Amino acid sequence: LNGFLADKSYIEGYSFSPKDLEVYKAFPLPDQGSYPHAYRWYIHIAALSGIPAAIASMGAGAAAPAAKKAPAAKKAAKKEEEDDEMDLFGDEEEEEEAAPV
Repeated sequence: LNGFLADKSYIEGYSFSPKDLEVYKAFPLPDQGSYPHAYRWYIHIAALSGIPAAIASMGAGAAAPAAKKAPAAKKAAKKEEEDDEMDLFGDEEEEEEAAPV
C-alpha cells in the first residue's frame, strides 16, 4: 500500500471514492516512519471522512477519549456571563429613548 500511494492521493482515480473508505477501514493506522505515504493517505482519508486527526491517529474503530472541562474554562465562562456586553452599533432601546416623542 505504501509503495502504491507514493505518487497517488487516492486508491482509485483522482478524488475521494468509496474504495478509499473501504481500504481505510480495512487497515489500522500505518507507522509514520515505516510507511510515510500510507500514513499520509490514512490521515487524509480520515479528514475527508470527517474523523478528527486525534481519533484517526488512534486507528480506525478507536473510540475518542472522554473530554473533561478544565477548571480554567469554567471560570472563564462564569466571568463572561458576568461581563456586560459591549454594543458597538447601538441598541434599539437606546435609539427609542433618544428619539423625540
